[in-house]
Amino acid sequence: MTEHVSQLASATEVQRAQALERFSLIQPFLEGDIPLTHVAAMQRLPLRTLRQWVQRYRQEGLVGLIRRVRSDRGKRRGLPADLVRQIEGLALHRPERSIAAIHRQVTKVAIDQGWQPPSYSRVYDIVRSLDQPW
Repeated sequence: MTEHVSQLASATEVQRAQALERFSLIQPFLEGDIPLTHVAAMQRLPLRTLRQWVQRYRQEGLVGLIRRVRSDRGKRRGLPADLVRQIEGLALHRPERSIAAIHRQVTKVAIDQGWQPPSYSRVYDIVRSLDQPW
C-alpha cells in the first residue's frame, strides 16, 4: 500500500490528473451503477481498454491508471540480423522488386523462423537506407 502511495506521490501532475480522469470514467461501473459496456458506449472508448483499467485499478489503485512508459520508447525494436540482410539482399537483387513484394517475402520467412514479422514501414526504412534510386 505505501509503495502505491509513494508511486502516486512521485507521479507528475499530468499523470495524476490522467489517473483521476480514468477513475472517474470507470467509477460508475465500480460502484455497480452501470455496466461497463454502457460506459464504453457513452465515452466512445474500447471495452477492452476499460476492462484493463478496471483490472489495473483493482490491483494497484490509482497508480494502476497512470499510463506506463515503454521501456523501449524511442528505440527501434530489433530485427534478427539475418532478416535485415535478407531485406537488403532482396532490395539489391535484379530485377527490382517493389517494397511491398519484399515485405511479403520477408514476412513469410519471419513467420517460418518463428520471428516477429517486420512492419511495412520497417522494411521500407531498411530499403531506403541502402540509398538506392528506386
